[in-house]
Amino acid sequence: MIKDLSQRDKAALIGGAIILFVLFCVFGIVLPYRSAIENLELEISSGEKQLAELRQLQQDYRVLQRDLSRREQKLARGDNASSFSSIEAIVTRLGMRDKLASMQPQPASVRGEMSVEIVATRIERVDLGQLINLLRAFESSPTLLNVTSMKIRKRFDDSSQIDAELRIETPKPGS
Repeated sequence: MIKDLSQRDKAALIGGAIILFVLFCVFGIVLPYRSAIENLELEISSGEKQLAELRQLQQDYRVLQRDLSRREQKLARGDNASSFSSIEAIVTRLGMRDKLASMQPQPASVRGEMSVEIVATRIERVDLGQLINLLRAFESSPTLLNVTSMKIRKRFDDSSQIDAELRIETPKPGS
């Protein structure tokens, strides 16, 4: 049958076969290969992002672990000073005794095996820098002082100063 074709028909048939072979190679091999490579590159990029997130979470975890360890050490030391006297000592050391408007001990609460002393403290006529220094002093105190809530209000008579209400909790082992 192919022997009966003219030279021109044979050339057209061979040309068509070559075109079909090229199209098969392009659409059957090259394009799927490129698509698979692109998908793998996207997976690699996604994996790298997840790895970066995991490393960040690992750093955050280590920071939290150190903070927990530091707090456990403070708690284990069993500083017998009351939170009331510790707060007053810190405020006095920072020269803010005249800014301390009130300190009211609240009823202690029990959480598991811990008893928690609570002191509501009001500081008046301070600037933001003084309040930040006070919070840092609470955090670095030998007594474990946790500021669990804070309300800040601008002074109506001087907008550069603020009043702050702090709820400070001190866990103590055993009740």
